[in-house]
Amino acid sequence: MNTGKWARRLIIAIGVVSSTAYAGGMGPLDDVIQPRNDDTWSVAALRNGGWRFDNAATRYAITYYYLYPAGDESGRREVSVNVDVVAGEPDSLVGILYGFEEAPRSYFMFTLGGDRSVNLHYFDNGSMDEKMKLGIGDLADGPVRLTVREYGNEIALLVNGQEKSRIGNDRIGRGAVGVVAAHVGQFQLNDFSIDVR
Repeated sequence: MNTGKWARRLIIAIGVVSSTAYAGGMGPLDDVIQPRNDDTWSVAALRNGGWRFDNAATRYAITYYYLYPAGDESGRREVSVNVDVVAGEPDSLVGILYGFEEAPRSYFMFTLGGDRSVNLHYFDNGSMDEKMKLGIGDLADGPVRLTVREYGNEIALLVNGQEKSRIGNDRIGRGAVGVVAAHVGQFQLNDFSIDVR
C-alpha cells in the first residue's frame, strides 16, 4: 500500500466516556454521531436506525466516532457493526475504529473496502500502514458484519461471524472503539454494539 496517499487526510473525531451494549440502530454511538454537512462529510440518520456517511470529492479524508471503555472492560470487548460501501472506489473504507489513543494519536481500522476486500490498517506517527488485506471471494454485495473480539492483548477479526485472522501486541486490548469511514464514497452503517465477555 502506498501510505503517502493518506498524508493529506482530514480527521474529525468525536468521543464520549462510557459504553454499553445496545441492540439496533448504532447503539451507544447514537448519542455520539450527529447529523452534519460540511465541506467534506455529510452525515445523516437512516430510517432503519443506522447512519449514512457521504464524502463526494475529498480523497483520503477520514471521519470517525468513538467511545472510551468503561471500567475494566478493556481486553474483554467484542465490537461489531454492519457496514456497506454503497458507492465508492477500491480504496474506499468503512468499518470499526479500534484501539484509539489520543496522545500520541494511534488507532487500528478494521474495514470493508470498496473492492469488497477486508482490511486492517494501523495509524501511528502520522502515517497509515496496511497490516492485512483479505480478498473474500464469497463476500456478496450488500452489508457485511465486522467484529473485533478481544482476548487480552490479542484480537480476533471476524467477517459475518467467521474468524479470518488474529493479531496481538502491546497496543491491543485497550483504547477507544467506534466506527470509521475513509476516502470518497457513500457508506452505510448500522447495528453497532459493544459486548463485554
